[in-house]
Formats: sequence, structure tokens, C-alpha cells
Amino acid sequence: MALKVVARKSGLHGRGLFAARDLAAGEKLIEYKGKRYGKGEHPELKDDGVTKFLGLSDGTGIDGTGWAALANHGCNPNCELQEEESRGGKLHAWLHALRDIKQGEELVWDYRLDVRSPQEAYTDWACACGAEECRGTMADTKKLRQAASRVRNEAPSSRTRVRRLPDRARYDSASIAAIVDAAPICTVACQIDGAVHAIPTIHWREGNYLYIHGAKAGRMLNALTEGEACVTIALVDGLVLARSALHHSMNYRSVVIYGRFAPVVNAQAKERGLRAFIEGFYPGRWEALRPIKAKELAAVTLLRIPLNEASAKVRDAGVKDDDADLGWPIWAGVIPVLTTLGAARKEAGVASDAVPAVRLDRSK
Repeated sequence: MALKVVARKSGLHGRGLFAARDLAAGEKLIEYKGKRYGKGEHPELKDDGVTKFLGLSDGTGIDGTGWAALANHGCNPNCELQEEESRGGKLHAWLHALRDIKQGEELVWDYRLDVRSPQEAYTDWACACGAEECRGTMADTKKLRQAASRVRNEAPSSRTRVRRLPDRARYDSASIAAIVDAAPICTVACQIDGAVHAIPTIHWREGNYLYIHGAKAGRMLNALTEGEACVTIALVDGLVLARSALHHSMNYRSVVIYGRFAPVVNAQAKERGLRAFIEGFYPGRWEALRPIKAKELAAVTLLRIPLNEASAKVRDAGVKDDDADLGWPIWAGVIPVLTTLGAARKEAGVASDAVPAVRLDRSK
């Protein structure tokens, strides 16, 4: 019988499983084998983005040690695991082709891990398969949403909980995304060589992720993939002038994001991310630009961090003076702070006088 699958180095992660010949949709490929565990039992799992333990529908499980366990995760899978019951009642799992697969194509299936923590789902179990449908995690996002569904007054973690003036907190995804979109620059804090660094950088959002980019050799971008990071954003909307010094304030919108950045390595996914960056600031401009070169894509590092562990804090109010000071003879109130674009300065040699559309606030 001709060999159906082979194992070799994968562009996704470590070693992977590949089609040794053309495979037909529905074809039974290889059994998932390994040490058996009883109901409720499982081996100690390492939170390093790799798991070989397969839970079966009867509550038992298999700690994979065979070739089938090498099959990587993919959000747009070409295979799936199907259970079969033997005559003795024991469940077995086999990898089946979901569609026709060409010889040499990597075999991937959707793990849909049962992870209930958003922080773990998008850091320890992050996905970088590069598929257009990539959801950013190997976890089952339906279960994740059910477990991590958040309301306005529920922080996703202890470190995101707003303790000072908690009535100003916003934990819902819409509020957080709107502030991320409204700001062109964020500050990224991380540790480099034992010292804390906080670097301002351009950012943009696509879906549930905040993206940043930079030169491939940049030490900060390399450090961000090796440890935890904190991203902060702050926008000033108004100056609040009170009748006493200590009651002066500002109206503002701010966001704090915790987590770990993951690199976008797939060339097509990287190009989509850069397109979202340009189109977010300059709608309609990407198609008019000189096409990006493969060499340019290779020279850029693109990182993203999920917005699952984030909180916002907002002040949008007037003056809060003490009652005893209300009669003090001095002006009090709010002076709005606005960001406006100045007159465009055309580069030498440009024939057109039409200034491209610009959208600094991408929440609108």
C-alpha cells in the first residue's frame, strides 16, 4: 500500500505531516495513537503552544506519540479527526481528508482547544497559520466567548481592573476598539536586557488585534515576542478648569492592554496587515501605490497583540467643584481639545494637486 503521509519540517511549527501522494476528500489517512488515559485523567500539559493530548467524546483521552500527533493546527483545515468505536467499545481517532489534497501539501486540522482564559488563548495557544480565516488562537472561540463574555462592569483579569474611580471603567470590546482606532500612536512597554523600556509607535487595529510594525532587526520587536508587554493609549478631549487648583482635570479616553505579541510570518497575511494599516489612515490609497515587493515584506516585522485582556478608562464630564467654591469669582468650565489637519505641503515633482483622503480617527 502506498504511503499516504510523511513527516518533515513545517513552516507553521516544528515538524508537520504532509501528503505523500494526492489524497481524495473523505480518505482515511492515519490513526491518532499514543498513551491512553481514563475518564477525567490527562497528562501534565505544558503551556508552550504545543499539545499532543486529544480528548475523546467519552471522557477518555490519548497523549499522542505517533505521526498523527505531528499534524499542525490550521484555522482553514484540510483534515479533521473522526472517532470510531472498536468492537470492544474503545474509541479510536483517525485523521480524514476534508477535501482533495495535493501531494506535498501540509495536513492541518482545527484543534479547537478547550481554553477558557482569553489571556492564555491568545498567548500560550496563539495561532499563526496565516490563513485568511485565522482567528489568532488554537482555542475553541465559541467556548472562549461563552466563558469570557464581558459586560461593562466586568474586568477580564485582575490586572486590567480599574481601581481608582472605577465608574470610569469600560470593559466592553466596542469601547476599547473605538479608542484604539481613534489614536494614531500607542506606547509599548516591555523588558529588554533586564531594563524596562516604553516606546511610542504607530499602531492600527484589525478585528480583535492591535498591530505594530518595524524593521526586522529591531531589538524591541524581537523582545516583544519573548515576554509580556503592556500597551497604553491616551487621548485628551478637553481641559477642565475648576475654581480650585486640585479640582482641575481633563476629559480623556485611555486604554491599557496586557499580553504577548505574536509575529505575523505568512507573507500574504503580512501584506493584508500592511494594507489594513495604509487603508486605515488613507482610505483608497493602497491600490494606487507601487506594488509592495517581496524583499520589502521580508524586511518588515509585523506583530499583533489580542485585545482580550484590556480595559478602558474615560472621563467625559464637566467641572466638579466643592459646593463652598461655587461662588468663587473666576471662570470655570471645559475647553474642548481637537486634533485637526493642517495645510498639505506637496512633494516636489508631484503633478497632481488632489490631496489624498486622510482619516486620523479610524473609529469614525
